[in-house]
Amino acid sequence: MARRPGPEGWQHSRSDILKPGKRKQQAANSRQGGIVAGQWYAQALKSHQAHEWPKAETLYGLALKAYPEHVDSLHMLGVLLAQTGRPAEAAEHIASVLQHTPDDIEALANLANTLNLLRRHEEALASLDRLITLDAGNVEAHVSRAESLRGLGRHEASLAAADLALTLAPGHPRACVTRGNALRRLDRFVEALEELNGVLAARPAYPEAENDRGNILFDLRRFDEALDCFDRALGLRPHYTEACFNRANTLRAMQRFEDAVAAYDALIAAGHANAETLNNRGAAFEMLGRYEDARASYQAAQQADPGHVMAHLNEALCAFLQGDFAHGWPLYRWRVHAPEARMSGPVHDSPAWDGQASLAGKRILLRSEQGLGDCIQFCRFAPQLASRGAEVILETWPSLTSLMSRLEGVSRVIPHGEALPPADFHAWLLDLPGLLGVSLDSIPAQASYLQAPPGLAKTFTEYLNETLPTRRLRVGLVWSGLVWQCQAQ
Repeated sequence: MARRPGPEGWQHSRSDILKPGKRKQQAANSRQGGIVAGQWYAQALKSHQAHEWPKAETLYGLALKAYPEHVDSLHMLGVLLAQTGRPAEAAEHIASVLQHTPDDIEALANLANTLNLLRRHEEALASLDRLITLDAGNVEAHVSRAESLRGLGRHEASLAAADLALTLAPGHPRACVTRGNALRRLDRFVEALEELNGVLAARPAYPEAENDRGNILFDLRRFDEALDCFDRALGLRPHYTEACFNRANTLRAMQRFEDAVAAYDALIAAGHANAETLNNRGAAFEMLGRYEDARASYQAAQQADPGHVMAHLNEALCAFLQGDFAHGWPLYRWRVHAPEARMSGPVHDSPAWDGQASLAGKRILLRSEQGLGDCIQFCRFAPQLASRGAEVILETWPSLTSLMSRLEGVSRVIPHGEALPPADFHAWLLDLPGLLGVSLDSIPAQASYLQAPPGLAKTFTEYLNETLPTRRLRVGLVWSGLVWQCQAQ
């Protein structure tokens, strides 16, 4: 649930602070067209104030047609473009203002807000640092700087920037909200919730604060309360895109999947068919068992953002549910790009095995990833490599080395953290089914491919005999992994 700069971050973008004539006319009216441009600009500004955005955009365009270097029209058209969901165009317009007036504080602030929308946070920081050099007491600049730092994952620095803003203006609502968001990212949820509660006590009709309070409650898994926050935010601002998106995510977390799909569809119908919305709608479809719809939604997300990691991974997992391994395994290789991927450890200097190169007389290093259960499941493919003439070395979790040392075809087991030996090839364990061309009908299913060491088996048998003295068959089941996931539930 990403936080985007709200309207209060814009300089002269809201009707309560945008006043005609407040900005000095910086164009040289003596030049031909300048006076005409100024007249169009005055009309555009009035329409902009009234939120008549299509009309304002047309009028700004007429001003710039009369005088292409009319700085105020360039600037305010940029603000309007950002407000109407076109931040890339907005950044170009506002940046052109700074080519003419590099010390324009309002343009520096609005460029930074636009760059934050584009997630170009380093560039936003540069603009804000320039602004603060010119105006060290600019509270909005310090707040925007905190938002940029949060976008870069520098949450301690973000908190410090928000605190600095609050020393300049105690109780500043946007600074308090930003501080709450920084605390949330630091997993200090109780403090974050207190911060947002304080903001809303002082200013109840604050949609950004309701939205961000909902995000904190979502993180705390208090979904009913989170949903109430998003509903209140939308009551205050009916077309608040971020709150609509967060509401849909909350419905999905509550396992109200039909309602979640409807909420995502409403966002898409309103013109917000971005990768995140399409990907999350796919997840809701998947939980309804509508796998074809889910995959179509994941594919649409990939078209919207070809580099969207989770859209590829989610389609892979959905393909697995359908038994479509041929499409699933290549897509599943996208996991290497996921921030939470557990494909760590030193890079091995051997080439990755492609599934085609001969393994006869070669050494291949298999590397474990993700959780213990994945290693236990996917180690079953190691004997197939040994049957091709490979010497198989398995790197795995220290707690599994004893168990894995009894796996057929594995010549050596190395715990994570120890030096890796030289090898001719390496492969990640979860890539093996795809590399080996495994289908639903050819999954190795031999019984007891793993066996406990005899000493431990004897000890545990004696323990069970003492605690559960019965002649009946005793079966132990691992019934769930991460129990908080909807799939596990």
